[in-house]
Amino acid sequence: MRFRIEQDFAAPVDTVVAALVDPSYLARMEQLRDISAPEVRSQSRDGAVVRQELLFRFTGRLPGVVTRVIDPAKLSWTEFDEVDLIARRCQFAMVPVHYEKFFRCDGSWTVTERSKTEAHRVIEGDLRVNSPVPFVGGQVEKAIVSGLRERLHAEPAVFATWYQRG
Repeated sequence: MRFRIEQDFAAPVDTVVAALVDPSYLARMEQLRDISAPEVRSQSRDGAVVRQELLFRFTGRLPGVVTRVIDPAKLSWTEFDEVDLIARRCQFAMVPVHYEKFFRCDGSWTVTERSKTEAHRVIEGDLRVNSPVPFVGGQVEKAIVSGLRERLHAEPAVFATWYQRG
């Protein structure tokens, strides 16, 4: 399932991009529902490129149809990011810790300048759920993308609080 999510941030574009690789900002993601704050497993920088490995855990509730296929306690994944701070772009891949053959997601995001004090991020990706049960994969994909969309729409408010505290 292809998806596109857009966000607006009340901050300069380079500040927003830098925050997306700042462990103090990433820790604030605990304020968003259903998914833990990412655990920074590794982070390295080569010039303007930051590579990071983030571990996420699902903490919310899943619909009954989904729990027929997956155990919520085992729903965790590693996100591999390659962020180009100059291009203001990231390539990412999400790889399940469990259910390796069940789920995959990859995509990119780009942050552009709306004005000197406003940034716009577009996240595009492709999520695929391989289910042995007919029609369940598509329902799971829709549920995951819906939750992701809801969570990411709330992120600019978390960012604003973090940014204002400087």
